[in-house]
Formats: sequence, structure tokens, C-alpha cells
Amino acid sequence: ALACVPTTTSMCVMLSAKAGGNQALAAVSALIANTVAIVATPWLLSSLTRIDPNLSYPALWLSLCGKMVLPLLAGQLLRPRLAPLLAPHRPTVIKLSQTLILTLLFQIFSDVFHHGGAVPPATLLRVALLVPILHA
Repeated sequence: ALACVPTTTSMCVMLSAKAGGNQALAAVSALIANTVAIVATPWLLSSLTRIDPNLSYPALWLSLCGKMVLPLLAGQLLRPRLAPLLAPHRPTVIKLSQTLILTLLFQIFSDVFHHGGAVPPATLLRVALLVPILHA
């Protein structure tokens, strides 16, 4: 299932920063990919697993706006004011950002395993075989 969804906005921005890339473009690209994923991911997962996701798309759009669009806009609006204050502490801010992202990933994986996020072996094998073909 994880192979069916795009990467997180935070991870795109973090990897772009590490590579010296355009972080704003990475955030916008991730935002577009995650927006498309609202429709594409349930369709792809239901195609691979033959299970109906039964999702509420308005709730997904609200969640996406609350977790991605609003923080992105707030960050862009605050950036001109906060950038000069944080510039002397850039290495510390980068380490803090990476630590928070890793903590979030750990929390998500822990939550999935705590609530029994097991996948049947046949489904896992089917996804493992189809993902490289679909991404070729």
C-alpha cells in the first residue's frame, strides 16, 4: 500500500534541501501529487487488493487542506519575517526539522503496527511484483 502513495511533502522538501534543490518547487510538486493521490491511491489499492475503500472524498479534501495547504501557505507568509531571525541558527533548524520528520514517521509506523496493519502475503507479493512494472 505504501508504494501506491506519493511521498510526503516534508520528505520532498527535506531531500530537496539536502540536494541543494528548489524547496518551494518540491513542496508544490508534492502538493500536486498528494492532491492527485486522493483519487489515484484508492483506485490503485482497490485494483490491486480487490477491496472497496469506501472513502469520503470531501473529508479527504478537508484533511488535505488542513494538513498540507494551510501549513504551506502559512509557512510561505511567515518566511520573510522568520528567515532573518533563523538564519544564524540554520544548522540547528535543519537538524530539528529532520528529527521531527523522523519522529513523525516513527509515530505513523508504530500506530500502523499497533492497530494491526498486517497485509496478507498474497496481496503483498502482488503489490511487490506490480509496483516495479507500473513505475517502469
